[in-house]
Amino acid sequence: MRKEKEIRKIETHAQFISWAKEVNAFSSASVTCDLQDIFARSQIEDLKKWFLESEQYDRQILTFSILKNQGEDVAYRFINAYAKKEAMRIIDEFQADLQKDYEKFNAEQNILAKEKKEFEAGLKEKEEAFSRLLNKISQVEDMIHDLKAINSAQLAEITILEDILTIGK
Repeated sequence: MRKEKEIRKIETHAQFISWAKEVNAFSSASVTCDLQDIFARSQIEDLKKWFLESEQYDRQILTFSILKNQGEDVAYRFINAYAKKEAMRIIDEFQADLQKDYEKFNAEQNILAKEKKEFEAGLKEKEEAFSRLLNKISQVEDMIHDLKAINSAQLAEITILEDILTIGK
């Protein structure tokens, strides 16, 4: 009578690495079948989680072992999960960089808007001062015109007075 084998499954990351090393060791067909059974009894989601958490060297051993013991389809599922994880990591990094750039751009836009507002306020002050200066110039020109008119009238009076004085001589 055949002795009942202990039902085993992979329950930890360390056991998963140990399983992979055992798969890579030269083994008989019955051991290979036992290793396939152990993998099949294990929770695939846990195996994927441990696969993704593994360091590169361990992940390479696991990949080769899964490919050797379970075949291409199963190995591709694990590789696909890793590719998705890496793609998401790259996307997350890109989004974080993009967010930083957006925040920097937004801060610079706020600074520019503030500087523009200050510039426009300064420009308005300068325009008002310039307008006041033009008004003063216009007033001074009017005064000069008036003084010239007064001066011309006084010169005419002086000329008349001189003429009168020279006639009387």
